[in-house]
Amino acid sequence: MTKSTLFLIILIEGFITIAIEILSIRQMVPFVGSNILNTSIILGVFLLSLSIGYYRGGLINDRYQSVLLSNLTKTFAFVSFGLSYMFLSFLFSLFESLVGLLVFSVFIMAPTVFYLGQTIPILTNLIKNERNGKISGQLLFLSTFGSFLGSIVTSVILLNYFGANATVMVVILLLGLLIIFLSWQERSRFVKSMIFVALLTPVVVVANSNYLFLKTNNYSNIRVTENNASRYLIINDGGSSSYNPKSNTSDFEYIKIIQSYIQSLSSASPKNILVIGAGGFTVSLNDSKNKYTYVDIDKDLKVISEKALLNQAITGKFVADDGRHFLIKNKERFDIIIVDVYSNKNSIPSSFVTADFYSKLTATMSNEGTLIVNTISKPLFRDDYSRKLNHSILESFDCQVSPIHNNLIENQNIIYACSAKSTTDTNSIYTDNLINLFDLASIK
Repeated sequence: MTKSTLFLIILIEGFITIAIEILSIRQMVPFVGSNILNTSIILGVFLLSLSIGYYRGGLINDRYQSVLLSNLTKTFAFVSFGLSYMFLSFLFSLFESLVGLLVFSVFIMAPTVFYLGQTIPILTNLIKNERNGKISGQLLFLSTFGSFLGSIVTSVILLNYFGANATVMVVILLLGLLIIFLSWQERSRFVKSMIFVALLTPVVVVANSNYLFLKTNNYSNIRVTENNASRYLIINDGGSSSYNPKSNTSDFEYIKIIQSYIQSLSSASPKNILVIGAGGFTVSLNDSKNKYTYVDIDKDLKVISEKALLNQAITGKFVADDGRHFLIKNKERFDIIIVDVYSNKNSIPSSFVTADFYSKLTATMSNEGTLIVNTISKPLFRDDYSRKLNHSILESFDCQVSPIHNNLIENQNIIYACSAKSTTDTNSIYTDNLINLFDLASIK
């Protein structure tokens, strides 16, 4: 192989490696959500596996092209199945979320990155009559530059416009091309490699096809199903919204409760309502009185909801933006703010559970404004997550907390209906020493 050919292989290897890292993080979202802990586990295992691959590759002292071809073939097999939704769905049916993440990281991503990490030290041996420092610097530059291209192209173009499954197929295609080229150099293995790729390709296409989903993008796998005359919007394997065409209403009980709150609050005059977390835009169904602004990071939700779920235009305005970024730039005041954000069926994105986030909402609310929050937690707050989330909301708000089911032990939808805490109330509790009888007299 010529020097320029070797450089091209290194460039493509860098692209593939970082694309696998990004895809690993993205493909975990439907099953474990998106948070710093999950991302840190993936990044940690990725970097450890890459470093071990560098070390192992440096120990190889013969049959360089054959070893590289074997490594890429193994990588092709791991990526073909390990990053597919079908395999991951099966994996997480066997394991709980964190255990499943660890199993994926150790047994799928780690060997994949380990084999790719050997590429640079292996190919270094094929470049003769060059100073070691010079050629090492050139190869590291090309691999890192390939990773730079991979990060931009994968996240900005492939995931954004073509979806996760199509991005996996691009990575598999690049690996397949490298295998074909290297096997052509190793003529004795060309036929075997072609048979392997040919037999695996149809299975790969099916495993990574989009037939299950209307859309896959940076944030979500989205589909719409029908059951008992109702339609359901499924986002990241969780029921995000429901719609009954006959009654033009949602079947979800928590949506009905939120709508009843809005109706009672807007009985005197129309309200300006902000909904953070659009779902299927069902909160505003049958409400032509109030003004709605929906904010969601997923730009595809509006079109999918109008065409596949509601079969009608949404009521209100849609802003495709991150909720916290919207609050920073927003100058408008809202009478009612509804927070209903989940990256999958169990997990709220970590940036929406902090006291800092809820304190920012007070600046966006009008005087006498109301905050309504949908959470999934335990009604008696007997676990750390439920207790800390409750404290985070109550740091800035006084709330009525309403579980929607009678079961007080299991996780369920809990609705918070809140008003901002007064900044002038210094006597926030009654004591035996001080009871304001005028307060008691105000009860009617």
